Amino acid sequence: MASNARTQIADLNPVRTLRPVTPEPCLILRSDGLQERVIFLEDAGIPLIFGRGAQAGVSLSDGNVSREHLSARREGATVYVRDLGSTNGTWLDGARLTDEIALASGQFLHLGTHTLSLGWRDRAATAQAQEIAQDLEKANRYVLSMLPERLSEGAITVDWSFLPSAKLGGDVFGYHAVDSRHMAFYLIDVSGHGAGAAMHSTSILAALRNQTLRDTDFKNPASVLQGLNDTFDMETHGGYCFTTWYGVFDREERRLAFASGGHHPAYLVTSLGGAPMPLRTRNPVMGAMPGIPFDASEITVPETCRLHIFSDGCFEITDRAGQQWSLETFLPLLTQGPEGVEISCQSVFEAVRGAALSGPLADDFSILSVSFR
Repeated sequence: MASNARTQIADLNPVRTLRPVTPEPCLILRSDGLQERVIFLEDAGIPLIFGRGAQAGVSLSDGNVSREHLSARREGATVYVRDLGSTNGTWLDGARLTDEIALASGQFLHLGTHTLSLGWRDRAATAQAQEIAQDLEKANRYVLSMLPERLSEGAITVDWSFLPSAKLGGDVFGYHAVDSRHMAFYLIDVSGHGAGAAMHSTSILAALRNQTLRDTDFKNPASVLQGLNDTFDMETHGGYCFTTWYGVFDREERRLAFASGGHHPAYLVTSLGGAPMPLRTRNPVMGAMPGIPFDASEITVPETCRLHIFSDGCFEITDRAGQQWSLETFLPLLTQGPEGVEISCQSVFEAVRGAALSGPLADDFSILSVSFR
């Protein structure tokens, strides 16, 4: 090193100046009891109009809301609201609003199916949170776009119901024709929730749908599980493992080959009644141990029966009596109903949702039901 050379030390951990948080008064708009929007008012006394009309500053799609229903304005730290002669009125604590009032914390205005309340939020932080929420909603729409269409006609019909426990979940499912003779049905349940789990599950779904797994016979469930296990090794995929159920139906021989990896059984329900028949092979969870072989099994499918493939979010709930459900608690929902009337996946969801504690379900609810004529 030259004698006149100087060593410069850079500060690798500079002290960051944090932006001060400055809460402002705002209106919290909720629809059907769920928070929907945070609305800031400019501190200039200029009124913001809420209504059904397209010209309203805040447009509400609600037949019970007038075209120009309510105005709100801000002066300093105070928000004033006034009904604009709406047909159905604006209500505060059970009384119809007749004069302009200063909205106080803890008060709720009701207009149609919407409520407005006073809140305090930091404008920049709220904008960032809303941007993230919009991105999550776009991602959720993408996941939904990858789910299959329902089939209501033909020798094979397909129904399903799906609700993630968070904005994005780890469940996906689908079906496709492997060739002119064979049809595959499957469900994937990735550990965890959020964007990472959703990205992983949709990658797996795409590999199945497009049949892009290397050295894989997609008519052989054991080969498919081995291909999935080796391709989606958790060591190289963010630590995510998953469970799966995969079945292939031979239309000509009415044989159903199937394999499950770390997943509880799918169930076959016949028109003759009786207990649902469990379809399961004892293979480990997927992605944890690459290179291992997998087992499959097969059965003959009787006429007029139904195959139910579902995630554990369908039965791992706490009901309103405080009791923990199990698989055995859930199974009767697959057979209950008027004789000769097929149970819909939506009715199964509504039964679970009605039995569970209020609030989001603890895990994603996913059920795919296939009817064989």
